[in-house]
Amino acid sequence: MLATLAAAVVGTHRGLGMCGRLRPPGDIAVGGRKIAAQPEPKIGGSVVVGGTFLFDFDAVIIGRRCLNTSV
Repeated sequence: MLATLAAAVVGTHRGLGMCGRLRPPGDIAVGGRKIAAQPEPKIGGSVVVGGTFLFDFDAVIIGRRCLNTSV
């Protein structure tokens, strides 16, 4: 089921010009690097599907915030 749902996300990446692929169990990779995740936890008899889509990432700002320094 996860592969079927992740196919839509991979297709979106490809539509934006990125050669994404599903890397089991639920990661989406471009050029061998993880850029998104598709978790699929089971709660009782139900499956909850979530995901991420990274549009922009400023490594300097994120690094400073993770190190708890001023931005």
